[in-house]
Amino acid sequence: MNRIAILMRVLIAALLLLPQSITAAGFKGAGAGEKKETSRIGAAGGVQGKVLQTADMRKIVGKDVLSGAEMWLYDKIQTNANSRLQILLKDQTVFTLGPSAEMTLDEFVYDPKTNSGAVHAEITKGAFRFVTGKIAGEDPANMSIKVPSGTIGIRGTVGVGKVEGKKTTMTVGGPGEKTNTTERIGGITLTNEFGSQTLTRPGFFSEMEEGKAPTPPKLMPPSLANELYDPLTSKPGQKSKDGGGDGATTPPSGGGTSGNTASNSAAEGQNAGENSGNNTAGGLANAGDEKDAADLSAEMGRTTTEAQQTQANHGVGDGIAQWDIILANVPSGQGYYFSGDAGGVSCTGCFSTPQAALQLQIDFGARTVGGTGILNPTSGSNQSFIHLHNVTSSADTVQQSINSISFASLSGAATLVLKNSPTASNDMQLGSLTGGYTGAGFNGTTITLYNSDGIAANSAKTNLTYTATNTATVTATASGTFDSPLYK
Repeated sequence: MNRIAILMRVLIAALLLLPQSITAAGFKGAGAGEKKETSRIGAAGGVQGKVLQTADMRKIVGKDVLSGAEMWLYDKIQTNANSRLQILLKDQTVFTLGPSAEMTLDEFVYDPKTNSGAVHAEITKGAFRFVTGKIAGEDPANMSIKVPSGTIGIRGTVGVGKVEGKKTTMTVGGPGEKTNTTERIGGITLTNEFGSQTLTRPGFFSEMEEGKAPTPPKLMPPSLANELYDPLTSKPGQKSKDGGGDGATTPPSGGGTSGNTASNSAAEGQNAGENSGNNTAGGLANAGDEKDAADLSAEMGRTTTEAQQTQANHGVGDGIAQWDIILANVPSGQGYYFSGDAGGVSCTGCFSTPQAALQLQIDFGARTVGGTGILNPTSGSNQSFIHLHNVTSSADTVQQSINSISFASLSGAATLVLKNSPTASNDMQLGSLTGGYTGAGFNGTTITLYNSDGIAANSAKTNLTYTATNTATVTATASGTFDSPLYK
């Protein structure tokens, strides 16, 4: 039997000796005037480098933590600049701490018969990762992490974060198909006295800083993904604190480090990162075999790719859309962008303040935009067009149709230009001016597609330019911007 298997069997034995029912009487954080009690709540499942355990109630100060060591309620765990640690709790919750981190488990209440209880921790510095266990899966309100800038509420998911001084950065890493929480959409809520934000989409992040409300979720850039995940990644050749070699810390095939994440499959990166923690904790708590031990040993080496892989699959950040993101995320469906008669346009020579309207058809499956498509019951038309109302009288409308182009080979920002004489691949041919008008019309008007609410190309912003002369030789010049949501 190899050294890793022996170590894991010792850990299994330690976990199985824990009480089968950990009740609030002995394990819940004591209130003012109450006497605190402490008991075993889990074990260290993987230690790299020097990790210290301080337990005031047990008169332990700066004790070295070895793999398989018991974890007790109210213990403070500190990693140094080159160490990492995993903690497995009785309900299969898994915490991973990166270098220079500090965590205290303030409350652990668990009834294995009902999977009910509470997990509350405090993390004051460093990088960390958690995979929720049975408690968060049964009652999501009962798991939280206190940080210097506020509180992180958790419902059935995988989370990765970093505490630096008074700022906490968080992202969602799951859930995956085989976690304990597949029946719920997992989420992380950052809350302080100034506000609250909830993360539900992998690859998005929020920051919570003291004195400020948490920031709205945004797409995580690769540089930030590296900052969050790299500290939690096993370093080749680094020895675990079981007295053995470095076999337990070597990343598995496909795990890698930040330098080669782009070449790994999305499914491998995400599912391995999510599943290993939950499945391993479950295997240990139920006397699993050597495979579970190996899974635990490899867990630290699998986290680096998780955010970047999920970002590639799911990450659609709000803002100007990119053609490659649209092509990758919206493979089918039809719709149209429509504004109705919108304001926001100024005009010289117009009868009154004009109102502009855009109707732009888009077929994501055929990779075309403009032309004809779905009938809009409001306008009564299935044609793409742009028009201006109240030009020379209250009943006067001037309009140009917009012909179809393909966006299958377009790249960069999703911006279209309306032209009477197209020359570029993103130019859209305008039809003739209606109502006897002559001149440039809407030539040069741009339409930019925008992502919002995690949906690619969810709206369009028109930057209108217009000049034309009517039959009475009155010339009007208009400009302005307005938005058009996508209807499907």
